[in-house]
Amino acid sequence: MRTLATGQSGTQLGRIKASIREQIQSGIFTEGQKLPSERELSELFSTTRITLKDALVSLETEGLIYREERRGWYVSPERIRYNPLSRSHFHQMIREQHRIAETRLLSTRTEMAAGDYAKALNLAEGQPVLKICRVNYKQDGELMDCELEYWRPDSVVIHIDSIGSCCACLREEPHTYKNSD
Repeated sequence: MRTLATGQSGTQLGRIKASIREQIQSGIFTEGQKLPSERELSELFSTTRITLKDALVSLETEGLIYREERRGWYVSPERIRYNPLSRSHFHQMIREQHRIAETRLLSTRTEMAAGDYAKALNLAEGQPVLKICRVNYKQDGELMDCELEYWRPDSVVIHIDSIGSCCACLREEPHTYKNSD
């Protein structure tokens, strides 16, 4: 059995984390690869399973590894770079990172515009506004975000079977509206 590098200074916990991190960054452990078992790693690092587990949980918090129940620890894929404040389309951002995303519609309904929503949409108080709630997922089913949007009913078309992008619907047919209620 190969011994893992532990030459870094600091605590044993810090050395374990640094060693595993270095091996991931150098490509010894690759994306999706299963790490040796906790028992094997604790033997390789000459430490207790408690200390080892603390190191693994810390690396999981950093996003470098993840745990599958009763299967072990795996190297995480590169984190998705996602800025929800960006004007970029969610699916486009994910596609540019060579991933697949899914959007699910939770609800659409018409409400009466009030306060800041009415002002932002340039509507009089009490005029109808379309409220859309949807969630975005990564290809592995992990929830990325939940979006709550308010639209002028005369500026968007909603196709329930292709809700992936309200922006795309807006560009295609900018003055029609179909309510799902």
